[in-house]
Amino acid sequence: MELSGPVMITGRDKVETAKDNGIVRRASWLLAGQTIGDVGLFFYFLLLARAFGATGIGDYSFAFAVASFFTLGVSFGLRDLITRRVARTPEEAPDIATSIILTQAALSIIMLVALLLFARALDYTDTLTGYLVLAFSALSLYAIGITFTACLEAVGAMNLSAMAGLIQKSVIVVLGTALILGDASLATVMFAHVLAGVVYLGAGWRWMRRRFGRFHLTYRPKLARAIFLAALPFLATSALWQIYSRVDIVMLHLVRGDVETGLYASAYKMISAPLVVAALVGVAVFPSLVRSFAADRSEMNQVFRETMRALAVLGLAGGVLLLTAGDGLQVMLFGAEFAESGRLVRLMVPLFVLEFLMVPLWRLLLAMNRERTLLLLRLGSVGLNIGLNLFLIPAFGATGAVVSSLTSEGLLALAQFTLCWRVVPSPFGGRGVALAFVGLAAGAVGLVARILLPWPLAALAAGVIFAALVFALRIVRLTEIRELLRKADLSRTAGMEGAR
Repeated sequence: MELSGPVMITGRDKVETAKDNGIVRRASWLLAGQTIGDVGLFFYFLLLARAFGATGIGDYSFAFAVASFFTLGVSFGLRDLITRRVARTPEEAPDIATSIILTQAALSIIMLVALLLFARALDYTDTLTGYLVLAFSALSLYAIGITFTACLEAVGAMNLSAMAGLIQKSVIVVLGTALILGDASLATVMFAHVLAGVVYLGAGWRWMRRRFGRFHLTYRPKLARAIFLAALPFLATSALWQIYSRVDIVMLHLVRGDVETGLYASAYKMISAPLVVAALVGVAVFPSLVRSFAADRSEMNQVFRETMRALAVLGLAGGVLLLTAGDGLQVMLFGAEFAESGRLVRLMVPLFVLEFLMVPLWRLLLAMNRERTLLLLRLGSVGLNIGLNLFLIPAFGATGAVVSSLTSEGLLALAQFTLCWRVVPSPFGGRGVALAFVGLAAGAVGLVARILLPWPLAALAAGVIFAALVFALRIVRLTEIRELLRKADLSRTAGMEGAR
């Protein structure tokens, strides 16, 4: 609606404008903090690869893959449920948090015993069992700490949640790097992850008390039972996701050995590192989607479309870079031992783009309380992925794992896109064809340039073409990105009042 005539700016308007600008700054710092932390972890992984080689990275990745399955019994997929419940009833946050963490502490002991029995039954070596225990300890401490940070996120304290995560990653990077440079063993290096989990849990506890006031560890059995029962669909979805994302590592290690597992893990690390940006955007817009679904569908549609376009541009930009220079980047970052993984990176480019696009699709369906639908979709995707892996990995190794993931994830994305289209027609706001054109054109330029030029220059040429087309076709505007950040963070700061 257009306004005619002079517009009066009141004192309240000035306060709200200043407040909105502060919110945008905090959201920008949140993005910067999360990105810095994950960039640090990425280079820490590179250092691990250079220090311990493909064999060490294979064992390291296998340990965390197996431990993540057992950690599900501790995390229980509670993060989104806690965020949703505390956003609606923030006054219950202390009771919710303490009842959950006490239950999680007991569950962690049970799952640790189960892990040890599992390792003994499969006759793992003492060294590999030690890796599993260290990985499980680190992941369990982090899972318990998420209970506190999810409460903080629900009431708008994203800066505190991000700071806790950044501190945790910093401990891993700084201490782990020091141990690697000191020629420590892989088991000793993994102690950095355990200490980082302790620090993350402590930071979450401290800032939870600062935000909600002092509270004691009081256990409410009925509340804990109700929450964990309500979390069962989330647990099932998380379990399916863990199986989907980790089963390839486990199967490769068992069937093809630690070296090929290390090559595959390094390629997957290359494409998964930038996904933190997409995940962060999903966390940021989720409370806004939840509230607008109940109150204002037009705002929900707008936030969803802006998120889809922004993440599509980011995903396509990263995909063009990896397609053009993935092999060169692998050798430069991981070393000549990982040259073969460059081919895997190029094969994973469509999967990389799909992962960016699926974040807003998944968040929208979750905001509409469609977790059971998501569970069924993920169940079908996991079943297909496991079946394909059982057939393709023994025959084609890491290449088969990539094909399995791309097939199952592509069909899952298509199903989610169809469901979201029924609620929000034209998810890209009429710019989907232009997005596809930009991605294909820039990718083609990159491949041709790769034949004629060294990979850094080819990547630069493809990047320039991509950026020029995006701005020339006005696919994403800077004002839209700024408005999306403002809405996402503003919706959280309204948690105490608007969520009710």
